[in-house]
Amino acid sequence: MSNDYQRQVIDFYALRHDYDNDFTQARALKLVNYLYLQKSQSVLDVATGTGFIAVAIAPKVKSVIGVDFTPEMIARAEKKLEALNIENIDLINADIAAIDFAESSFDLITCSLAIALFPDIPQVLAKWYQWLKKGGSVAFSCNNLESHFLPLISGVCRETYGFELPNLHTPIATPEKCHQLLENAGFTNISVNVEQLGRYLPLETAKNFWYGQYFHPQDNPLDLATRSPIGCRNCDSSEQLSPRNREKCHRSGGMARCNHLFYHC
Repeated sequence: MSNDYQRQVIDFYALRHDYDNDFTQARALKLVNYLYLQKSQSVLDVATGTGFIAVAIAPKVKSVIGVDFTPEMIARAEKKLEALNIENIDLINADIAAIDFAESSFDLITCSLAIALFPDIPQVLAKWYQWLKKGGSVAFSCNNLESHFLPLISGVCRETYGFELPNLHTPIATPEKCHQLLENAGFTNISVNVEQLGRYLPLETAKNFWYGQYFHPQDNPLDLATRSPIGCRNCDSSEQLSPRNREKCHRSGGMARCNHLFYHC
C-alpha cells in the first residue's frame, strides 16, 4: 500500500469521530451472523477499527487479534476492552500487508466492510489462505457498486468536471466477483450471501454526506485537487492544506470558496 494512499485512508478514519454509531455497528455486526464460532478458535480480525467484530465474538472464541493501521481507531478499541474488561483480544496498530503471521495460525479470519480498501485483493486473500489452519474459514463483508452515493457522486464529477471517478468497490462488488476471487485464492465450500443494509437519509444529512474527499488505491483523479491551494476564511488562501486540516477547517465553517471538489454546498 503506497504511503500517500495509506495516509489518505488513515486521515479519513481518524476524523470519523462519530464512527461508533448504531448504524455503523449494525452494518459491521451483520457479519457475525454468518460465523461458526467455537471456544477453541483463534481469530484474526483484519481492519478491526474500534473493535465491533472483535468485541462481539471474544466471549465465544479462545482469542482474537485485531489489526488496524489507524492509531485513533486502535485507541478507541483499547478503551472498549478496558471498559468491558475483555482480556482475550490483542490489538495491533499496523498495516496488515506488512505483517507476516506464520502459516496455519488462525481458525477464522474476519474483515468487515474494509476489503475493498486493499490495493491488491487477490494477494490479500492468498495471504489469508496461508494463515488459516486446515479447515479454517475466512469471512468478509463488502459493498456493492451503488453504495455510499457513489453513482451520484461519480455522475456529478463526470458531467460537471469532465472526469470519471473510479468506484472503489468494483473489484469485489458482485457475488460472482467475490466467489471468483475466493476460488482463485484456493478456498472451497464458498458461500456468498446478499443483504440489503441501506437506510433512508434526511435531506439535510444527505446534502452533507460528501465533503469532496476520495481515495482509491490505483487511480484517484482527485489527487491533484488534494494538493491544490484553496481559499479559506480561517487559513492563508495560498496554503496547501492537508486533508485532515482541510476537513477541520470545513467543519468549523471556514471554507469560503474553492475551485475544486472540496467545496460542498
